[in-house]
Amino acid sequence: EARARAEAEAAAKLRAEEERLEAARAKEAARRLAAAAALAEAHRALESARATILAKEEDQRIKLESQAAVLTSADATEAALRAEEATAAREQAASVQSAKTQGMEEMFTARRVAEEERLKALEAPGESIVTHIHRAEEARQQAAEIEAARQQVQAQESARRMDVQAEEAKQRAADQERVALFKSETSARRRAEAAAEAVDTYSLESARREQASDAAARRMAAEAAEDDRKAADEDQARSAEVAALDKKLAGVAAASARRRAEEEQIKRAGAAVESARRRGIAAQQLSARAAQESARLQEASAEATAISTDCQRDLDEALPEYYNAIKSLDALDKKDISEVKAFAKPPPLVEVVLSAVCLLLGVKETWDEAKKQMGDPKFLESLKNYDKDALATNAKLTAKLQKYMKREDFVPEVVKKVSSAAMSLCMWVRAM
Repeated sequence: EARARAEAEAAAKLRAEEERLEAARAKEAARRLAAAAALAEAHRALESARATILAKEEDQRIKLESQAAVLTSADATEAALRAEEATAAREQAASVQSAKTQGMEEMFTARRVAEEERLKALEAPGESIVTHIHRAEEARQQAAEIEAARQQVQAQESARRMDVQAEEAKQRAADQERVALFKSETSARRRAEAAAEAVDTYSLESARREQASDAAARRMAAEAAEDDRKAADEDQARSAEVAALDKKLAGVAAASARRRAEEEQIKRAGAAVESARRRGIAAQQLSARAAQESARLQEASAEATAISTDCQRDLDEALPEYYNAIKSLDALDKKDISEVKAFAKPPPLVEVVLSAVCLLLGVKETWDEAKKQMGDPKFLESLKNYDKDALATNAKLTAKLQKYMKREDFVPEVVKKVSSAAMSLCMWVRAM
């Protein structure tokens, strides 16, 4: 029965290890697929960003060239307008000055003629007074006409001056408009320069992001290679462990076969003795046969002793873990148990360990029941004196315990990170 239990446990361990290996392989494959998908997505995003940047740079270059052409055309138009305005102003000033000079010359000429006529009249003694009066009247009329001409010239000059002022005002307005246009063009140039600088900055930032993305891709590839190497090492170690378990299982199967052969031999020997007794064989023959059967029984006993030694060796291989668990329990005291019991809401892994303890103790697998058990002063003593032989014959309880044993985090090294007391209890459960 002990060998049968050992075979069942070894087969269960082998199956559990194979399942764990398959789960690890599936998990590793999923992780590699996810890493490859993330890498492909990063490359696609990088290509899309690169295309967007190139398109934006091309649009910005076209806009800048268009703005430069418009500014060049505006500069040429402004220069032509200024040249035309300067020529018109010079021509207008020359015409005003010419008209003013001509009017003054006409006025002085009229005055000179009138004065000469008056002098001639005074110098002519033979003329009558009437003639002098007529000449004086004509001189007055001429003076009046000259005055009217002078006033007309002044009026024309005033009109020309007003025209000049209007032209000057129009010129100032045009100058102001050109200044405003120049300011607008300057602002446009500055905006274009700022846009070009922004494009350069964006290009540099895009280049930096691209370099960072490439570095991240290389890092992910290196991590994937390292994970592959680790996974290969783990697979090799697990394969070696599985091979060792297979070898051990083969040894157990061979021992079981020997045991069945010995039992069959013993049954045959017993049947032979019973047949000899029933047939009334002579005492001498019966004694000889009994001696022969005794020798066979001694041989069977020797074989049984060898089997027992083999079983003891297998047990010695399993006992160190049990003794380590008992030693770990001995290291615990009430303070450690009280520390675990003080959890109002324990960490999930601590609760899992205490649920497994409650399962072995035959009580409900709840935290309240676990606290109640830990409150018992003989809690640690009951664990040390637990009937492990009865557990070996309780297949139902052993099967229930597998839901905890198959958990990847139900190992002392992981539980120790949460609670050292829970680690000792985990070691005890695994030893049982």
